[in-house]
This record gives sequence, C-alpha cells and structure tokens, in this order.
Amino acid sequence: MPIGGGKAKYTKSHEDEEDDVHGKDEDASAIEVRTNASLLAGGSEQEPAPACPRGKLARCLREKRKRRGLCCCTLCSVVLLVLYSLGLLSSDAKRNFDLNWSQVQHGRMAKQLRLFLFQSARETEADAKSYFEAQWPHIRESARTMSLARPWAASAPYMEAGSSWYQLLTMRAKAQKLNYDTQRWVDYQVEKDRCAMAIFIEKNGFPSCSLAAMWDSYEHHTLEEGLASLFAQTTEWPLIFKMCHITMGGYKAAWAVFDSSEGDQSGSMGNERLGYTPTKSAQATLRKVDEFWYIHGTDADRPWRDYFDPLTDLVRPGVMVQRPFAGKTRPAELKIEVLWGRAYLGIITENGIDWGKCDERDGLVLRDTDVVRNINEFTWETTHHECNEWIIKEGHLKYAWHLAEGFAKAAMIDAVRVDVFLHPGHPELAMINEISLTTGHFYNAHHHYMAQAWQQGHQAKEYETVDLGRSTHLHFRGPDWFARNYSNCDASVLHPKLLEMWC
Repeated sequence: MPIGGGKAKYTKSHEDEEDDVHGKDEDASAIEVRTNASLLAGGSEQEPAPACPRGKLARCLREKRKRRGLCCCTLCSVVLLVLYSLGLLSSDAKRNFDLNWSQVQHGRMAKQLRLFLFQSARETEADAKSYFEAQWPHIRESARTMSLARPWAASAPYMEAGSSWYQLLTMRAKAQKLNYDTQRWVDYQVEKDRCAMAIFIEKNGFPSCSLAAMWDSYEHHTLEEGLASLFAQTTEWPLIFKMCHITMGGYKAAWAVFDSSEGDQSGSMGNERLGYTPTKSAQATLRKVDEFWYIHGTDADRPWRDYFDPLTDLVRPGVMVQRPFAGKTRPAELKIEVLWGRAYLGIITENGIDWGKCDERDGLVLRDTDVVRNINEFTWETTHHECNEWIIKEGHLKYAWHLAEGFAKAAMIDAVRVDVFLHPGHPELAMINEISLTTGHFYNAHHHYMAQAWQQGHQAKEYETVDLGRSTHLHFRGPDWFARNYSNCDASVLHPKLLEMWC
C-alpha cells in the first residue's frame, strides 16, 4: 500500500500482459496435466503447488533460465580452472584463458555471483553505489567544462550503457586503432611511447623526475660512448633506465643502474615489485638495452590486445634515463583514476615501506573518507589499512588529486590513470611518474560505477570537442602552464620548485 493509505495505482506492463496470455494457455493444459500426474501418484488435487505461479509463467521461466545459466557458467569456470591449474591446457588455450578470465573476474556475471554468495560483497556494492551517487554531480560538472580532444571523443559511439570497465577500455582501444587506420592519428602514443609521455609531462610544466638522456636510434658504438659519458658525469645514483616502446609491466623494461664503485647497492630499488632490475656498469646496461631494443611488447592477457598491439608495434624503439625521485629510497606511489577531469579514486601500489611507513599495499583511497581500505578480490570483504593512512593524515591527497586532474585537462582526455610518486613527510614534493590508458588494476564494486560515469559522460555530450591540429603527445602548452595557468600559482597545491620558478 502506498504511503498515505490511498489506493495503489497499477499499470499493467508488457511483461505482465505476456504472462497473462501464457497464464490463460496454462489454465487448460499445463495445470491439468500436473494435477492428473499428481492423482496418479496418489496425491490429492490440492496437494502440489504449480512449479510456476499461475498467471506468471513467462516471467518464472525467464528467472529459471537465468539461474540455470549462472550455474552452468560457474561449473564451466570451475572445470577450466582445474584444467588450468593442472597444466592440461595448450599454450594457446592457456593464453586465451588468461585473456578471458581477466574479463570474467571483472564482468557482471561475476559481480552477481559475488552478491549472491557473500554478505561482504553486498555491503561493498552498496558503499560503491553510494560513493558513485555522491561523486557523479562533481564528475558531470567537470565534464561540462571539459575540452575533449577529438581523438578521445571518437570513443563515444562505442560507449554502450551497461558495459563493464574492461569493455569500455577495449572500446577506447578500438577507437584509437580506427583513428590510426582512417586518419593516421597517433594520440595513443601519449602513453604507449614512454619517451613521448615523459616529454609531454615535462613540456606542460608538471613536476617529474628529470630526464638525464634519451636515445631513439640504435647504433652500438654511439650508444656505448653515450652511456660511458653519462656514467662518468653522474654524481647522483641510481639512474633509472626505461625502454620507451615497452610500457607493459610484465617485461620489466625499466631498471635501476648503480655506481659500480659502490659495490652492490641494488637495495629496494632492485625489488621486483617496482619492476627495477639493477645493473652496475655501462657494458651491462648496453647488453640490457640490446636485449630490449627489438622486442615488440604485447598486452597478452588483456582484452584490448587486438587493437593496441598493432599500434604499439608502430612506436619507434628508444630508451630514456631519469634521475631518481629520492635517491636510493623507493618512493611511495598512488595510482589515480581520473574521469572527466575529476579524480575518482586511487590505489596505493608502493606503500612507503622504505620510509618505515607500511608493509601493506593495494589500499584503496576515496575522496570522501579519512581511511584507506583493502578489499578482498574474491569476497569483496573490506578491511582498513591503518598503516597507509599517513597518505591522508600528512595531506598528500590534495597534491596528488591536483596533479592527476591537471594531466587529464592538459591531455584533454576523458579517462586516464595518473601514477603519482609521494615523498613521506613532504606532500608538496609529489611528482607524476607515468600514466596509463588501460589500467589492469582491480577496483571490485567500483569497476562498474567507474564504467557508468565514463559512459554517461559520453552519453550526455556536454563537453566541448576540440581539434588540436596535432597529436595529443605533441600538444605542448609551455613549461609554466601547470603552475601559472592551471594552478594559478596556488602554493597549497604546487611543488616548491615550480613556485620559485614561475610564481
């Protein structure tokens, strides 16, 4: 009964009309057959209730088919997991399993299964929904004032309602591939070419680890001489080497080089978690560059591989060298998802353990709370990461959010992940490390609401589409843009060096 005690008004839906039609057919046949079968079995006419309620046969059958489909998919997944764990799949089948499983893990059916099985999942889902509802007005307002470069707006036709986060990332990759095939646009290189990414970050005035050297052509003798000269002049170690054309983390195509005169100084900078494998001499470094130069990277277990792999093959091989963020001490790192120029959430991938801060990682940071959450990937059970809350208490977030949102505005891009280095005890020293167009991180229930925010922004189309006349990674606004134009010389969100230099 409705509030106020009035009569409930009911309008018959198309589904109800269909149920009525089927219900009438059932009266004369299905129910009679079931009743006769019951009598033959020795029961009374009133004993068994129909399997589906009278008048609701069509809807009931649909629900049964849905439950059967969920059970079948679950059974098939279990069988495949057993075969996979026993090593009984061929190499091609294993690769396809890795690809499809990454989608199954984050897909809508997996979400529904979690919600059915776990109370913790239902609670986390409710929290994620409330968070989205609180953030969406801010995201929409940011989108209304957003200038979107046309190559990123090209994703709009593929942004279908109800798509998952991974599906939208794949559709964006598809749009970028079509951009290249039809227009020869290479805007994807703002991320898929590390050299281009670093130059873009620097020439738009963002604080970042300074570039020490860069090579985009390979001639053994020239590179050998260049490395020897660089090593002889370097006084601050380590040097961070990154292959420009291999951005996939699995290749470990970034490594730290230490002064050979200091002995074994690999320390935490050589830790596999950071992706840095240490070397200690120019010759060893040259051999490593040799090893990587002609490799074509692949997103082997990602659904967007068919679109992005051919594009990354077009990136010119290269290697760049950066100065360290904080000497031999591994920085803390917060990876931030930005939607329509608004930071939505961050994940702590490096936790400040070298600074004595925390030994837990993958904590989730939201905009409306003073706690860091860890969410179990399977059950979505939420626990608190108290030891990581220094990131909030020390005031790092306002600097990190500001950097991430500034990058999205500079690149005029709808969705991007921006990775920010943090210096414990000094939030003002935050710097951009790298960015990603196709994040592989798992955000549990937030995945689907992030996808919804991204898709709804394109559906509303309240942004301004801009023709830059050049690729995104070549759109340089000047080294003072971030400090003066974007930040208005606000000392509360700017790196001290930028304040001194431009304000």
